Amino acid sequence: MKRIIRWILIGVIALAAVGAWSLWNQPHTDFTKLEAAAQLSDAEVVASFNGEASPWLNQPIEVTGQVVSATANSLLLDAGVMCHWSEEVLKAGGLEGQTVTVHGRLVGYDALFGEARLDQCTLR
Repeated sequence: MKRIIRWILIGVIALAAVGAWSLWNQPHTDFTKLEAAAQLSDAEVVASFNGEASPWLNQPIEVTGQVVSATANSLLLDAGVMCHWSEEVLKAGGLEGQTVTVHGRLVGYDALFGEARLDQCTLR
């Protein structure tokens, strides 16, 4: 009887280990390839955080606005939207003053800087 219980326990532990391993190694969602849930201006994105969570939080959106500063890693739009590139963009240095559309995942609002933040961004 003890032998049967021992083998059942080993089987359950093995199944749990395989299940945990498969969950751990799932591919991550690539937000750059998903369709945008909304197309907004940079001012609308910042205004959507007025005292509550934005309805587009953690969803892919397209944001249009004028570029204040751009680096190889990030972009800042006029109304206070910080976009972090999904990959390093080498040509980003010449975007200042231009109006661009950026596709990315809205991850939150930084009240200290007054900025909405997007990650996994690409230029459209």
